[in-house]
Amino acid sequence: FLILLILISSFQLKNNLIQFIEENKKLEELASNPLLLEMICKIWLNKQEIKPDTIFQIYSQIIEVLFDEYTEIKDIEKLQDRKELILDYFSEIAFEATTNRVQILEGTILKRQRFNELRSFFENYILKLGLLKRISIDNRNPLDNSYEFIHLSFLEYFSASYVSKLDNHIIKKCFFIYFYAVIGELEGKEKQGA
Repeated sequence: FLILLILISSFQLKNNLIQFIEENKKLEELASNPLLLEMICKIWLNKQEIKPDTIFQIYSQIIEVLFDEYTEIKDIEKLQDRKELILDYFSEIAFEATTNRVQILEGTILKRQRFNELRSFFENYILKLGLLKRISIDNRNPLDNSYEFIHLSFLEYFSASYVSKLDNHIIKKCFFIYFYAVIGELEGKEKQGA
């Protein structure tokens, strides 16, 4: 809770947040990670309210705060204008990475998405939001470098966001494909052990 002491100057506000985190197991689990605790503090400072019904809702609030904060700091109104498009891009690359069982986002995943002027969009919006960190800087074209989300949970959140927008029939189909793949792996391990 050291970050709380730094970020929140009001004693009452700080105590309210600590009590709120301790009373909500989902938040308490997230708050054990310093990066996520910082995000929780930012939500609390901006809204003094956190909806801990689901982890998905908490991450949605984190993304809202990041958008608002970055737009305010950089005075970039265009970022808010393209918010939906930016979130869709993050969701698509996260889902693509998840289905390929990778955490590293490389050019093949980054370029596969259907956006006009992808390089400009990627440089001016995606990278500036701060949710991806660059792993390699080998190329002049940022789409040819490798990235990962600042925390694995953001990959999971955006992937879940992508799935949540799919038709229920497609979701069921994806679930059964995934379920049978897991069962197949377990059976394969069982046979190896025998």
